[in-house]
Amino acid sequence: MRKQYMVSLVGLNRVGVLAAITTALDELSGNLQEMSTTVVSTTFSMIAAVEFPDHRRTDVVIDHIRDVCRPFQVEVSLLEIDPETLAEIDATREATKMQAYILFARGRDEAGLLRTIAHELSQHGIDVRNLYSRRHDDDTGFGMEMQLAIPEHVDIDQVCKNIEQQCELAELFIEVQPGKGRDETPLTDAEMFPS
Repeated sequence: MRKQYMVSLVGLNRVGVLAAITTALDELSGNLQEMSTTVVSTTFSMIAAVEFPDHRRTDVVIDHIRDVCRPFQVEVSLLEIDPETLAEIDATREATKMQAYILFARGRDEAGLLRTIAHELSQHGIDVRNLYSRRHDDDTGFGMEMQLAIPEHVDIDQVCKNIEQQCELAELFIEVQPGKGRDETPLTDAEMFPS
């Protein structure tokens, strides 16, 4: 019998960090199901769905990963996934017909913008699947790409208008396109901050 966990790791981004993490998982007889990694500034982060043998204790997993990854100052957290909860989430997703969209936003960098955008999206049952955001080099503006799963009945153009109205002080501009977006490629400056 095996338990499924979501493993979250954050550490210094140096050559070899991924090799160290995967070595630690292998030594724990972890079976990697799915993973995503991101580098932000000098920091590496990873989230992974991993199965471990039923007898493997959580504290042993965390301590072993930290020990193997000590040069990278990795912080580890584990969330055990209850199979029944996972089945409920999957059933809910299957029952709701969702469409993939990419939302691009840019404007002046003002406190609370992401909170406002996220709150409006959640009010319409829109799921944020991926997010990439960055401040402009001159520290006056920001750009963002969000990959969204939108219920078929939602008028995304109206949702965007609502967001722009709530964020008009930041001169927020939003554009939405159908599609899944770029999972791995960060936006270039030209894409994030068009002239």
